[in-house]
Amino acid sequence: MKKIILLFAGILILTSCSNEGVVAEQEVLADEAVKNQDLSAKGGIKVTVCHKGNIINVAQASLKVHINHGDAVDLDGDGFYHIDNPCSATDFDDTIAFDQNTLVDADGDGFYNIDNPFSETDCDDAIAFDQSTLVDADGDGFYNIDNPCSETDCDDANPNVNPGATEICGNSFDDNCDGNVDEDCGPQIGDLLEGGIVIYIAPAPTDLDGDGVLDTGLVCALEDLPRVTWGCRFTDLPDVPNVTSSPPSGLGAEIGDGVSNTNAILLDCTDAPAALSARSLGSDWFLPSAKELNEIYENKAILEAQGFAFQNYYWSSTESKDIGTFENDMAWMQGFYDGKIYLQSKGSEVNVLAVKAF
Repeated sequence: MKKIILLFAGILILTSCSNEGVVAEQEVLADEAVKNQDLSAKGGIKVTVCHKGNIINVAQASLKVHINHGDAVDLDGDGFYHIDNPCSATDFDDTIAFDQNTLVDADGDGFYNIDNPFSETDCDDAIAFDQSTLVDADGDGFYNIDNPCSETDCDDANPNVNPGATEICGNSFDDNCDGNVDEDCGPQIGDLLEGGIVIYIAPAPTDLDGDGVLDTGLVCALEDLPRVTWGCRFTDLPDVPNVTSSPPSGLGAEIGDGVSNTNAILLDCTDAPAALSARSLGSDWFLPSAKELNEIYENKAILEAQGFAFQNYYWSSTESKDIGTFENDMAWMQGFYDGKIYLQSKGSEVNVLAVKAF
């Protein structure tokens, strides 16, 4: 019986030794295959490989054998290998050479603290946020949703509108996305002010009504006054300039001339209906000059957007001097249907828009 047991144990030992020898022989053969491939490609391009925990330089032509053997390779030469390995961290992208040791993702959101080829740069590495959800359609650096990377863009289709933009006065847009339109800009065309609506802003403060005080601009009344004649037919008003050029220009037709025209009309012809109609709103209201009246027409769309309609013919305070049958019987008016400026008999009944400075 003892002889049988000893014989069986001997067989087991021999079998075990034989198996270990086969495994060891396979490893040696694999190593030999790698060495033989390296030797056969000797002199070619060298590539760094992590082989059994050691970094070695091998011929590029032998890479397939090394990869099949389980070695990690470094194709881009940045010191990081393409699969999990004991020599380095795994390379994010083995086609791009980059020192991954410089990367930090402190908040663990998959975005790194510096510019890198593997992710967008993390705008705030203390806050975990998926930056891939962000859209900046207009390319102005501000994103379409609330995020830790920028203030929210209120109009991601317009690169000129964003939280970093400067508010542009008078364009009726919230340029800087603060929820306000034309803030801190002062009065604008179309603003309701001083009992009227703003029709003109002077380029610089100037005295527009002759009272010695610098003004900002002009407002017109919020509604038409009834149709009346200009008055003073066939009468030369010596204190009122005669404007014969077409379109009217020069003294008596310019911005700032309306108040002096109105005062002169009422000085020379105290019952002039159009001038009296404008002055009926108050001593600081007057019949506009031809160019002041045209400012209302030029801004008609803005003014009407506020709910006021300007659809009639209107007298100006600018007088003309015709000859023949109509001598001293003409003044300038403007049609707001088409914007045309006309010479009209002072005896015609036309609407009035009163104006004052502010």
